[in-house]
Parts: sequence; structure tokens; C-alpha cells
Amino acid sequence: MRKKFLSAMIGAGLLFGWPAQAAQFLSLAAEHRESPWTRYYTAGSKAADKRSPQAEKLLLEAIKEAKLGAGHAQELEMARNRLGYVYLNEDKFEQAEPVFNSALNAARRVFGETSLETASSLHGMATIDFLRGKYKRAEELAREAVKIREKNQPATNQALAASYILLGRIMEKTGFADDGEPLIKQGVTLLDGDQSLDTADALRAAARFYQSTGNREEAQELYKRSFDIKDSHFRIDQPASLRGLVRYTWEPGSPRSAEISDVDFPVRYITVNGVRVAVTVLDLWELIGVLVCVTNVSEHTLNIGLGHPKIERIDLDQYAVIKQAMEEVDPKRIDRIRRERQMWDLTRNRPWLANMQKTRTLRGLVPEIGHDLFRGANTFGVWGDWNAQQKTMATDKFTQQYSPEQLQLQSQQVADPIKARDEIPGLPFETLDPFESRTGELFFMNPRAEKVLVTVPIGNATIEVPFNCHKRRIN
Repeated sequence: MRKKFLSAMIGAGLLFGWPAQAAQFLSLAAEHRESPWTRYYTAGSKAADKRSPQAEKLLLEAIKEAKLGAGHAQELEMARNRLGYVYLNEDKFEQAEPVFNSALNAARRVFGETSLETASSLHGMATIDFLRGKYKRAEELAREAVKIREKNQPATNQALAASYILLGRIMEKTGFADDGEPLIKQGVTLLDGDQSLDTADALRAAARFYQSTGNREEAQELYKRSFDIKDSHFRIDQPASLRGLVRYTWEPGSPRSAEISDVDFPVRYITVNGVRVAVTVLDLWELIGVLVCVTNVSEHTLNIGLGHPKIERIDLDQYAVIKQAMEEVDPKRIDRIRRERQMWDLTRNRPWLANMQKTRTLRGLVPEIGHDLFRGANTFGVWGDWNAQQKTMATDKFTQQYSPEQLQLQSQQVADPIKARDEIPGLPFETLDPFESRTGELFFMNPRAEKVLVTVPIGNATIEVPFNCHKRRIN
């Protein structure tokens, strides 16, 4: 037991840029191996590694235990630093900033100005400033973090690579992309072979650098490497509480981000491990209607865990991105049929949206002419409240073509029966045959926001799709 704990402490230090000296960790671990702080910090660190929702709670308990003990300033700083990155990975900048401030002050006092703990806090603060557009201070903090990590960390360290990439992106934003590119290249080289979610995020950041400088080929390759790592962590039949959270974001230029353009009702979709998630937002005046279509585009029957989608309003002030959850409206408390008719009247001349709002029993095959994005069997209704539908195959008298997704010989296959499975609490399952889909509608109060973010939980992942809405004035 002691051996496993010590190994975990050393691994955490090497991965997250805290003391690389094994002796220091061994001494600290041996002293506190049976303490409550040790239990909470170790469990919280493991949860943070896989982006588990339990990480915040466990690390807050570790901070509480550190404050109760005398002379435990090191433990307090370590737990705060970890918690700051948990908030950062969840885009909770308002919570992350004071945590990193406290951790930075403590690290300089307890560990020293040139310690790796100080570098870790500096990197966290620099990341927040960069995302808020405060590039001048972000550059100062990032350069200091790079200097410390170059001096103290191994040449193949993920934390050092992340600092290189962050500084390179800051340089690009301030007009010095040519100076930033060598840093990006150096950081990407250091990331070879690492399969953590932190590495996936760093590769995505590097891809965005090359995208902003017009190097699409390099950007696409780095996006692909990032997605490959995320896909290895993604499980369609496991919740984030068990497998950790994987985030996929729709963003222009990403090879996974596709869109059917429309002035009023664009449809945006992402495909991940054989599951395609398409989303659109409809302005219903006092309400917002959200349509989410989940399709199995693999060649096998899938049991897909579907969480409940949400929509957030995104406001931008001078130095912050503020997300505010929008109030969902229970379909049973409104005239849902009238709202569905309203959505249909708005979208019936858009074939891609009309197909999303139809329940179809024809399974799998697509017509000879036309986009196959929303073809095949589909069940439409209130999200999560779908009734079973009989699925049939087209007869030989119809002209049939294979799908561009390369589903082969569907007309010769017998539909797989619904297989028995264990239901996991909090994660309802839907069993979808190849090219079968579920389309769910949701209603929210309309705050007249210009920017909104729709989040769809699928297994242990979230699919985040941003939209720009028309901001209309209510007279």
C-alpha cells in the first residue's frame, strides 16, 4: 500500500510540474501517508487526471485538512494548485483565478521563487489571462514559467511543452507569430507519445495557432492527434463519474466540425467514435427551441448513453467570459404541440431540419439523390421521452444506394435484436441500429442572447456546440 502511494505521489509531481526531486516527495509521503490529507489529495489527484467530476470535492477536502494542521503549508499549496487546474479545465475562470493567486503566493513563500510549484501556478495564471485577452501580463507570467521549467524539468516533460505552446500562442496574438512558431514546434515535439487529456488539449491549442497563421495542413494534423487521444478516453456507455470527462468542442476549421449553413437555422454536427451529434437552435420569440439529433453512423448496433442537454448564455465583458445557464421549460407545462407546429412552420422548407422532425421507420439505406445526413430510421419527440418504433427495411422495388459513411450490404442484413445491458444510474441508454437516430426537442426561456452554447452529454463525453443568435429587441 505504501509503495503504491509513494509511486502515485512521484508520478503526480513529474506530470504536473511539481517537485521533480523524488526524495522530497518520498519524505512528504512517508510523513503523511496515513493522514486524511493524504487520502483526499491522492484520490483528488487521480480524479483530476481523468477529469472526473469528483475531483473538486476531494481537493476541497484536502485543502480543508491542510488548513487544520499546523505547519502544512506545502500540502495546502499543492492542493490549491491542483484545484486551480480542475477549475481551469472546466472553464471556471472566476473560481480558478483566486485559487491560483493564493497558490502562487504560497509557492513563492514555501517552495521558493524558482520552484516548480511556482512555475505551475504561473502557468495557470498565464492561461487565464490569455483566455481573457490580457496578453501583456499573460506573456510575462508565461515567460517566467518557461524559464523555471526549462531549468528544473526533464527535457521530455508535458508541463514544459504546455508552457511552450501557451507562450507561442500569446506571441501570435500580440503580432509576433514568427517568434512564437519555434516555441510551438518545440512544445509539440515534447508531447510525442503522451496520451493524457492534458496532451490532447495542448495539441488542440497548437492546432489553433497554425490555423490562425494560415497553415491548414499542420493544423489539421494536430487536430487529428488531439482527437485520437480524446477518442481513446471516450466511452459511449459509461458516465463521466466512472470514466472521467472528455470534452469535444465544435469550432470552425476543426476536421470534426461540420455545418449545413443557413442564415437563420444552421445545423452543426460532430462525429465521434461512430456517433454523430447534430444541433440547431430555433428562435420561438419568448422561447428558444433546441433540436438535438444523435445518429449511429457505425456499422454495428450501439448502446449509447444519453445525458440531458443544456444551453448556456455566453456574455463577454472586458476581461471575462461569463456562462449563465438558461432556464429550461417543462414541455408538459406549455402547449408543446403548438410549439412543434411553430418550429415546423419555420423550418419546413429546410430539408435537413424537416427530416430531423419526422419519425421514420425506414432503416439505414439512403436515396440515390440527396444528402444522407438525416436519412434512415429516426424517432422524433421530447428529449429522452421516445417511444419504441417499428423499424423496416426498404423493399427491392426501391432504388437503393450505399451511404457515404460506407455502411455495406444493409439490405441483406437482419436487424440486430436489442441486447440486454446493465442500466447505469443517471445515464439512460438508447440502442441504435446502423444509421438509426433519435431527435429530441427541448425548450428554454429566451434571454435574447447573441451567443449561446449547447452541451450534449454522450457517455462520458460532452459535445459543445456554440451558436450566434439574432438579438432582437422586445418592443
